Parts: sequence; structure tokens; C-alpha cells
Amino acid sequence: MRAIAVAIVLAMLLAGCASAAPAADQQPAPAPRATPVGWQRPLVRIATEARRGLGDPHVATFDVYSTTARAFTRPATKPSPRPDQDVYVLVLHGHFTCRLCSRPPGIPAPKATMAALMLERHTLRLLEFGFGGRLDVGLLGPVQTLALP
Repeated sequence: MRAIAVAIVLAMLLAGCASAAPAADQQPAPAPRATPVGWQRPLVRIATEARRGLGDPHVATFDVYSTTARAFTRPATKPSPRPDQDVYVLVLHGHFTCRLCSRPPGIPAPKATMAALMLERHTLRLLEFGFGGRLDVGLLGPVQTLALP
């Protein structure tokens, strides 16, 4: 399934949407600043809410990338206003239905097997939401896989 750019109004997803796949010709992201202490708990909460809102309670883990906005966004889509901004990218894999995603009347809710959230690192504000079949994570940097409750 192609990546779908959507607007979503879940309780924790209160921002506009963009494609989740970074461009293949981008350079690797610069090393982000050190990860703050206590970063796991709020990210687990956000991923748990995303799992619930997208309708797959069976998702047991998610991947976290500590990277920059430039590494996540594609130049072909809307460019990030602050490309060197430090962000977390949360990637969940499951069987999702985005019931609150924008779509024309009469069109069924989009379905996907991957959801990605780009969060501002310091405030955890949602900056981008990606929804589709796969995500090229090669430029995002090291990954940490966290368990969901």
C-alpha cells in the first residue's frame, strides 16, 4: 500500500500529516544531541495511544529513532521548517485502520501496516504522521525497540 498523507485528529495526533518515507538520495542525518533522561516512559505512552487509536491492540513493540527532521521528511513532500530539529521517530507495525484520517465522503478508512510519528524531541509535540506499507529507515540512524504494555 502506498504511503498516504493524512490529517488525523486522534487525542495524541493533533498535527498535519506527510509522507513517511525519506528520499533515497538524502545524506545520513547528523548525530543528534544526547537523549534526555527518562525519555522512554512518555514515548511508550504515546505509542500505546497510537496503537489503540489505529485499532491494533496486538502491537507489542515499536521502534524509536533519535534523529533529525531532515532524515525523516522527503524533499518531494512539504519540507520541514526546521530540518536540523532534533526529533524522535516512532515506528509501529501492525494492521491499522485510520478511522479519523481525512478522506472524501463515501471512501473507506485507509488501512496500513506501518504508522510513523515524528515528535519534537523536547516537547514531544507531533510534527508529522506517516501511514503506509513500509518505511525506509536507512537514514534515520540507530534504532531502539521498546515493548508496549
